Amino acid sequence: MLSVTLAGLRAYVVRFLLTGTVIVLSIGFTAGTLVLTDSLDRAGRAEITASAAGTDLAAVPPDDGADYLPVSLLDRISALDGVEAAAGHRVVHARLVGGQGRVPDRSPVRVLATPRDAELAALPLTDGRAPAAAGEIVLDTRTAERQRVGVGDAYTVTGADGRQMEFSVVGLAEPSVNARDHPEVRATGGDVQRLAARPGIERVDLRLEAGAAPADVTAAVRELGGDPGHVVLTGAELRERLVESSTSVAKELRIPLLMLGAVALIVAAFVVANTFRILVAQRTRELALLRTVGATRRQVLSGVLVESTAVGAVASLVGVAVGVLAAIPVGAVVSDDARDVPTIVSTATVLWSVAVGVAVTVGSALLPARAATRVAPLAAVRSVPDGADGQRAGRVRIAAGLVAIAAGSAVMAAGALTAGMYGLGVVVLGAAVCFLGVLVLGPRVVPPMVRSLGRLLAGRSGSRRATTRLATANAVRNPRRAAATSAALLIGVTMVAGFVTVAESTRASAGMVLDQQVPADFLVRSDAETGVPASAVRAVDALPETGPSVRLYDGTVTAGGVGTVDLLGIDLDRFEAIARVNGEGSVDDVAAGAVAIDRVTAERSGLGVGDDVTVEADSGTRTFDVGYVVDEGSVPFEGLAVTPDVFQELLPSVDRPARVGFDTASDVDTERARAAVVEAVNGLPGVSVTTYTDTREQLSEQLDQTLLVVLSILGLAVVIAVIGIANTMSLSVHERAREIGLLRALGQTQRQTRAMLSIEALLLSGVAALLGAVIGVSFAWAAVLSVEDLVFVVPWAQVAGCGVVAGALGLLASVVPGRRAARTAPVVALATE
Repeated sequence: MLSVTLAGLRAYVVRFLLTGTVIVLSIGFTAGTLVLTDSLDRAGRAEITASAAGTDLAAVPPDDGADYLPVSLLDRISALDGVEAAAGHRVVHARLVGGQGRVPDRSPVRVLATPRDAELAALPLTDGRAPAAAGEIVLDTRTAERQRVGVGDAYTVTGADGRQMEFSVVGLAEPSVNARDHPEVRATGGDVQRLAARPGIERVDLRLEAGAAPADVTAAVRELGGDPGHVVLTGAELRERLVESSTSVAKELRIPLLMLGAVALIVAAFVVANTFRILVAQRTRELALLRTVGATRRQVLSGVLVESTAVGAVASLVGVAVGVLAAIPVGAVVSDDARDVPTIVSTATVLWSVAVGVAVTVGSALLPARAATRVAPLAAVRSVPDGADGQRAGRVRIAAGLVAIAAGSAVMAAGALTAGMYGLGVVVLGAAVCFLGVLVLGPRVVPPMVRSLGRLLAGRSGSRRATTRLATANAVRNPRRAAATSAALLIGVTMVAGFVTVAESTRASAGMVLDQQVPADFLVRSDAETGVPASAVRAVDALPETGPSVRLYDGTVTAGGVGTVDLLGIDLDRFEAIARVNGEGSVDDVAAGAVAIDRVTAERSGLGVGDDVTVEADSGTRTFDVGYVVDEGSVPFEGLAVTPDVFQELLPSVDRPARVGFDTASDVDTERARAAVVEAVNGLPGVSVTTYTDTREQLSEQLDQTLLVVLSILGLAVVIAVIGIANTMSLSVHERAREIGLLRALGQTQRQTRAMLSIEALLLSGVAALLGAVIGVSFAWAAVLSVEDLVFVVPWAQVAGCGVVAGALGLLASVVPGRRAARTAPVVALATE
């Protein structure tokens, strides 16, 4: 029987080609993801390990203690016997100072303390030297290239106190694995301490003298004690801790990519199952002949499963090779730096990828294989099947599908009414169950939709009306095949429609929240804890390009029944604009000396409009009436809000606003106003100007990038589904060779034959696109409801575009089968058995 099976594989190698292609693509993506993330992880681990390769011991804060060690500990450790060198490590986040002394918004700079000892520093220099004195820095090569900065140039940043510090670039080095996409500066320890919000070091690295006993030095370091105390680690323990705490790109990519890859595998499973179902139907006489000459049901089953195993194994191995080749350039792009990313192809990756590919192929072919065992020996004398299937979906199937849809809808409804990530997870679970029900009901749902769409096309086809009717009849002659062919594309379209709808809803919601919480076109703020200087406020207020301003003061007080809460002081003439969405009470009461409270804090503390709340602040204790409760989604604060006058009475030490908002004057262009505001604050230390138009654009750009990546990956699932349609059409052409020959003999032209198959593909892909768009938007609606502050927005143009693309791809899938059918001579086709 094995020889017969192998002969069948050789005979039907062309028919298995497209089936193998979908496995190659899906397994290629899975294997590529594993290779990519393993390679990036290995590169990151190697770099982190190399950065601490010269460290013999390290002193770090205790896990349950303070974040930093005292700076004085470094000198005390350096003076110990057996210590050759000691270096304090600290990372602070400063802000880049751009042109004209302006501090752009969203410009964090990662500043690292660089040890003087070369072995402890392990500095990956590419040009210049390490910083040796105050005012010297080493800049990362990526930032140097982007900002066109070189050795000898000046580089200015502003620290936590708002003070600007100008440095001289003395060297360039490769960025560390934790730099991500931000600028990275390496400076002396003293300069890093001056940029920090509070002094301290994160750890002390020690390099021991030759012959020194690590145990003796460890005991001596521990004896230094002090507050908050410290823990001593060996070099190996430190390197392992650094690896575990690193923010690796590989960790963030692996799970999302594998989840999206699972979608491609599911689509591939539908294509494989449909292909084997068609092949088994086409080989009815062959299987019956095997049964006639003595083959048992078990042998027939084993033969089909061996075929699927061989196809799955070969395609999976090819897929692994494709994935490895694809991971190499992608790794170079994702790493985005000068480091070499090794290509790591582990045995586990190969075995898991091949195992998954074989399991998907064999599992998908299992039901068709069981159907092959039911072929009776007498079928050997019957004619070759024409693809028609009069078997209707049974009552059990219908009941199961309806129950799944009902249960999934109920779960989605429960998730939509439950806020937070838990509710979103429940929605996803319900959507999966509901979609499973749709797939089960496919043979009952798809054919009626195909007929309806076919009648619509026939009414507008003119001279091709007969061809359209014939194509419609052919598309639904086998309901199960039609449903299975559409199901693969249905999955892809549903995912795409759902993702674009959620993305557009997120974009619209972010814009609305931004408008509600920041009722100003520009926001001036200071990096200094003392707030925005009065000179900056006066300079911007005096501009003819700016309109009304709003000053926001931040502080902390203790409220009775609430505890320690944030206190916001805000100009009352803008308070109502901020709380315009929903609220309870009267803004006038707040103007008269009452306080406003956000809804969450009010519910947690049991406070409402008219209640008394006692506030303990720097100036003493006062009792206020609650005059306004602001609903969620319309609040730029959490806690209490009062007028600026009341704020000054409570916290007289906070005499500067934390930020000041300005509107653009009427009939003034936003860009002109922005240029005027930037010029007005030019030279003021640590003052930054935020344009919320830019913020919206940045959020939109980030969302577009994320959506592009997701849609690109889901596009793979759509491509696999289209290959499935092409495969089904090709096998259908072979199956209906005599029928097509008869039509050609009766006068059907080659053009009409191609049109007939194109319309069949268009009907199947059109139904999948229409049904997928409706289901995807519905699932997205439930997902949006489960997340607070999201508004539901349907991007009709994008959803319609998705349907058009799906239909076009369906037409494309019919080109090769249509040309093959049209080129077959009628005499040859009629002679086919």
